Amino acid sequence: ETPVPLWMSPMKERAESLGVMAGRKIDQMTVNEYSRGVGLAPHIDTHSAFEDPLLSLSLAGHTVMEFRQGEDHRALLLPRRSLLVMSGASRYAWQHYIPHRKTDPLPHSPTPTQRPPIRCSITMRIVKFSACECDFSEHCDSRLPGMLEAQQRQVREAAENAELSVAELAVKLTANKTTGGGQKSEKE
Repeated sequence: ETPVPLWMSPMKERAESLGVMAGRKIDQMTVNEYSRGVGLAPHIDTHSAFEDPLLSLSLAGHTVMEFRQGEDHRALLLPRRSLLVMSGASRYAWQHYIPHRKTDPLPHSPTPTQRPPIRCSITMRIVKFSACECDFSEHCDSRLPGMLEAQQRQVREAAENAELSVAELAVKLTANKTTGGGQKSEKE
């Protein structure tokens, strides 16, 4: 386990103290810097990789994050030094993104506001080490057609080749991913 850099520890501890992590410890933090006009493509964070919730701390400037699910679309102002907590449906079923633009429309303002020259975000997560059991199977990467079978095949192959070293097994699994699992590598 790699410790969080010293300068990030107060942010991590403060976020954990809010009660939204249900006593669990944040073990993954991603720092992103955005120049004026740069946004974030629409996505739902991977279900199988991270627990619920996800936290995002906005630093150095505001932005407007947009959420969409089907035809439903909502915009949310993220002020400088604000913490966004995405949990439940907002975490698992709604795409979130930041449009690529240099100004943001703000609620109750007739004119758009220019984005700051730089915005920084720190996303805080808990890495998932178990199967996803969310209530949003239509959006769940671990329940996409063929995904479960591919995961089961990899586990079966790993068990069949238990005599391989960890390094040899990693090479075999990587070869299966790049070839679709149907071809054998030259070492086999």
